[in-house]
Amino acid sequence: MRESLHEFHAYVRDVFSSVAVDRALYISSLLILIVIISLGYSYRNRIKWERAKRLNDTRMREIRENQMKAWEKERVERAKITEADCDTSKDKEEEESQRKKINKLSWMSTNLNSHMNPHFSHISTYRPSVSKRYPCKKCCG
Repeated sequence: MRESLHEFHAYVRDVFSSVAVDRALYISSLLILIVIISLGYSYRNRIKWERAKRLNDTRMREIRENQMKAWEKERVERAKITEADCDTSKDKEEEESQRKKINKLSWMSTNLNSHMNPHFSHISTYRPSVSKRYPCKKCCG
C-alpha cells in the first residue's frame, strides 16, 4: 500500500514538474487573466453608455414636455382668437395679424428650449406632420 502511494506520488511529481505542463498552466492563467480584464472593461463601457443614454433620455423628455406646453399655449391662443367676434372683415384682418404674431411668438418660444442641449436644438422647432384624416389628439386637438 505504501509503495503504491509512493509510486503514485512520484508519478504525479514527474507529470507536474514537466516543462509542457508548466507552459500550459502559464498560458491558461494568462488567458483567464485576459478574459477577466476584457469582461471588466466591457462592463465599465456598458455602465458609461447606460449613464449617457439615461441623461440623453431625460434631456429629450424635458425638450418634449416644453414643446408640448408651447403647442398647448398656441392652441389655447388660437381658440381664444376664433371665439372672438369674426363677423366683420375688420375683425378678420385683426385675427390674421394676431395669428401671424402668435406664430412668430410660438416659434421664438420653442427656440428657447435649445439652451437645454444645443445638439437637439432642431427638435425644439419640430412640429409633426399631421394627417388631415386622422389628426393626433395630443397636440392638434
